[in-house]
Amino acid sequence: MKYLEKRNKNLIFLFTLIILGISLFFFWIKTVQDLKIPADGYFNISFNLINKGVFSLQNPDLETEATPTMRRAPGYPYFLSGLVAIFKLEGLQEKCLLKNECDRFLTFISFIFSFICMLSILFLFLTCLLLGANYLSSVCVSMIAMIIVSKEIIVNYNSESLALVLFSISSYFLASFIKTQKKSEILFLSIFLGLLILTRNVFLYFVPFFLIVLLIFGYEKKNNIKEKAINLVIFSLVLVFVISPWMLRNNIIFDSFSIAQSGSVKVLSNRYEHNNMSNKEFLGGFLYWAPIPGIQGLIEKKIPREYWNRYVTSSEDGFRVVARKNAAKLMQNKNYGETKIYLLKKILSDPIQNFKISILMGWRGLKYCFIFFPFFILFFIKNLKNSFFISIFSLTIFNLLFHSLFTHFNVRYGYPMVYGFAVTTALYFSMRTKKCTKF
Repeated sequence: MKYLEKRNKNLIFLFTLIILGISLFFFWIKTVQDLKIPADGYFNISFNLINKGVFSLQNPDLETEATPTMRRAPGYPYFLSGLVAIFKLEGLQEKCLLKNECDRFLTFISFIFSFICMLSILFLFLTCLLLGANYLSSVCVSMIAMIIVSKEIIVNYNSESLALVLFSISSYFLASFIKTQKKSEILFLSIFLGLLILTRNVFLYFVPFFLIVLLIFGYEKKNNIKEKAINLVIFSLVLVFVISPWMLRNNIIFDSFSIAQSGSVKVLSNRYEHNNMSNKEFLGGFLYWAPIPGIQGLIEKKIPREYWNRYVTSSEDGFRVVARKNAAKLMQNKNYGETKIYLLKKILSDPIQNFKISILMGWRGLKYCFIFFPFFILFFIKNLKNSFFISIFSLTIFNLLFHSLFTHFNVRYGYPMVYGFAVTTALYFSMRTKKCTKF
């Protein structure tokens, strides 16, 4: 037994070295020109937090007073500020944001994110082993996932990059809790899910779904209502403890308990504009957004722009730009909450059209996990009666359904799905070789 435990630790250590090597490889082959500050203002907030102690989206300067904001979720800006403080990057951050001399600062951030990427894949690998996948399948899918996401995360380092890590850790503890039924696992699940919500507030909408999962699968003895109630209480109290301070802050300053008013109106307006696309545009989207490497570049090179101009995010006639203009007009006559409800009602007013567009949006969102998706489907076809697997991968399934039904599914939103699809792929091939330990 001790030999097996030592062997397992050695294999995990070896795998960690391998994915660290892959991550650093992609870090070294990137060029300085690849590195750009994300346009969402998170670096501005980080600067204002460090220099003025205010969570503010104002353009960086050291003279004027900063005004608080709730337009962004707090997780990522505070994480960036922590990195800057821990690694003493204040001077490089000032040069980048005040003088536009960003090469050294962004190179440091990119280097740090190569380890962030590695951490997310390590939890993917550990989840594969936890659920009984064999080592060969676990290593193979983890390395493929590493190659897929590292090229994006190391260069883009946006909030979805941090969300991928928190999603991976949350999914690991969800799987561990459902398998072991330990109270400590649901405690960690609640903490990391709370941090995930504070990083990408869209995950707040997942909480009711989680409560249903815990109620149905929260204890191995299905008739033990007391244990399920205890699990729900632990989950709910810890989650509220993690996210409520920020909600209270927003209510005190802005009279709103929302975590952020970041982009919900823009996202819903974008989705509504996509819902209005013609049948020709709908069919063309399957080709332009095909989750196949190089297909988009080939289309843009071989087909006249008039046929794909609407799909381009920077085009004045494109879905995104038109949607943002429409959102701005709506906000002139309605407040944020009213606009959000109005757009949601418009989207759901034609459920058939919304469902049709959801198929296209789901197709678009598979960009980073298309290689795993067929095996994800095959795995669940073979395990339809195994409710444990459905509950374990509920976070991944809900992410796919939610973004397909209610958003334009920016491909960055698909980062977290790489995790769940990769694990199910490892389990599928392990089961095919009859080496997977089932529940």
